[in-house]
Amino acid sequence: MKRVHVNIQNDSNIQNDQNVILALIEVSDQIKHSIIDINKELDMTNPVNRLVTQVRVKNIFENCRSALDYMAYLIVKTYKIPIKDENIYFPICDSEKYFEERKLIKYLKNKNDMLYRILKKIQPFYNNNNDDIYNWLCIFNKINNKYKHRGFIFLHAKFSTFGGGWISMSPNMSCQRFTLKLQDEIGAVKEVTTDLRNDKNIEFQFCFENGTDLIPFLDKVIKGTYSIIKEIWYNGPKAEETQ
Repeated sequence: MKRVHVNIQNDSNIQNDQNVILALIEVSDQIKHSIIDINKELDMTNPVNRLVTQVRVKNIFENCRSALDYMAYLIVKTYKIPIKDENIYFPICDSEKYFEERKLIKYLKNKNDMLYRILKKIQPFYNNNNDDIYNWLCIFNKINNKYKHRGFIFLHAKFSTFGGGWISMSPNMSCQRFTLKLQDEIGAVKEVTTDLRNDKNIEFQFCFENGTDLIPFLDKVIKGTYSIIKEIWYNGPKAEETQ
């Protein structure tokens, strides 16, 4: 994914900066609803339908990542941290050592301890990220890193019938009758041949490669991004503006 770095003019208003961030999140929510609409009557045999969904998921991830990076830019701007624009990004770190080595973090320790602690508590390494509010961030970061140089995020179809079997969902896949090798509850493998277009007994939904359901996770990403932005905003740039 190509990160979006926004050059803010010196006379820009901090409220305008916040509006840009909120707009990115709002657009992401609109895209999520368009994905829900397009998949209400999902046709697995339609490659365009599948590809559009995968591209739109990538759009949501890019917008939310850009909103977080923009917030990092505002932190740098507010506290006059000497980091070049092209090197500003929101820290999401798997190790505490890597987190503490970031120049943004080193400066915040001295300038705003509260903001430093907020950024630390949301990190994947912190408390194994067991906090349900932030546990999406680790998966979000891994998916972003894996697909940052691709045009879409690869999805799977998860079948709730036949014991939750899996099939890959590539954008050029064409299937009318499809044979699935699936395991039942006791682990026995069986083959099921079905017409995905007409089999009313099959219920399926989009998911990521690790099995995470698509729509609930997109909800977590969008709401989680907003929650992080809000907490940082009121303990960082907004707090400094009111002093």
